[in-house]
Amino acid sequence: MTFSTTALLGALLCGLLALLLAPLVFRIPQRLTQQWVREINEYTDMELSGLQPEASPLSRPQAALLIAAAALLSYAALAIKGLNPEGVALSLYFLGMLLLVAINIKVLLLPDIVVQPMLWAGLLYHAYAGSAPAHIYGAAIGYLAPFLLALLMQKLARSEFLGRGDFKAMAMAGAWLGAAGMPLFFAGFVAGFVVWATAVWLARNKARCFVSTGPAHLAGALTAVFTPLLA
Repeated sequence: MTFSTTALLGALLCGLLALLLAPLVFRIPQRLTQQWVREINEYTDMELSGLQPEASPLSRPQAALLIAAAALLSYAALAIKGLNPEGVALSLYFLGMLLLVAINIKVLLLPDIVVQPMLWAGLLYHAYAGSAPAHIYGAAIGYLAPFLLALLMQKLARSEFLGRGDFKAMAMAGAWLGAAGMPLFFAGFVAGFVVWATAVWLARNKARCFVSTGPAHLAGALTAVFTPLLA
C-alpha cells in the first residue's frame, strides 16, 4: 500500500465531518424524547376529552363494505392491467391501502407495520419490473414534499396538520405510483380530505373532532391510478 495524498485528505475530511456529527449523538435522542412526550400528551388529551376512538372489531356491515371495496378495486385493477404481474401488484396495493384506511378510520393511526412492508413491496416490484428509479424518486417526493410543507406551516401557524404517519404513507404511495403519479395523488389527497373532513364535521353536528386522513390517502391513490384513463 503506497502513501496517497488524496486518501489523507479524504481521511481528514471524514474526521472533520465526524466532529460536526458528534453533537447529534445527544441531540437526536433528545429530539426523539421530546417528540414522544408530545405525542403521549396529545394522546392523553384525546382520551380525556373523549375524542380518542377505541379499537374494536369491524361490525358486519363494516366488514361487508371492506370486502366489497376490495373486490371492486381488485376487479378494476385486473380489468385495466390484465391478469398479469402488474394487475396483481396493483390489486395488492389497493388491498394494503384499504387495510390502512380501515385502521386509520378506527383509531386515527397509519401503522408502520402496514406502511413499511407495502412501501418495500412497491419498490421491489418496480425493481423487478425495471422501473425502479421513477418509483424511488416517487417515494422520496411522497415523503419530502408534505414534510417540507408541514415544516413550513408549523413555523408559520404553530400547528401540525399532518403527522409523520402521513409522510410515510405518502412515501408508500410514491413507491407504487412513481414520481409521475404524485401530482395527481396530492391533488386527490387534498380534495378527498376536504370532502371527508366536511362529512365528518357535519355528521358530528359541527363538534370539535379529529379527522382521519386515511380516506384522503385512498382518494389520492384512486385519482393517480384512474384519472389518466379518462384522458
